[in-house]
Amino acid sequence: MGSFLLFFRSHLDLAIGSMAKQLRRPTKALGFKMSRALLLIISLILPVQKEAQAMDLITEHKLYCNRLTRVIPAPGKSTKRVLLECSYSPGKAIEDDLTIETETRHMYSDKFKKLVDEFYLSQH
Repeated sequence: MGSFLLFFRSHLDLAIGSMAKQLRRPTKALGFKMSRALLLIISLILPVQKEAQAMDLITEHKLYCNRLTRVIPAPGKSTKRVLLECSYSPGKAIEDDLTIETETRHMYSDKFKKLVDEFYLSQH
């Protein structure tokens, strides 16, 4: 099973170390049952090959997939990654795709530029 399962497999152990130290390492400090009340949204970025396995885990843990985005590197290429947004709120999942580059190498799609715009301060 993939490394994204680490969060679901950890347990809270108050007997070892201080609570402050444990909270600085949330994947070791918070077990799934403890964190269920704390988390509103879980976001995952996964290889497309892990999508079905992730969806099974989401259902198994009584979560709902609220958004699924398939990431395509360039037009005509196959999907490489999936972005999943999950929560405990039921509803119809929003499905879309995100193409990173245009037909020209290193020329990025408008949708991708808008998504990452805030992270590139030097470009303004």
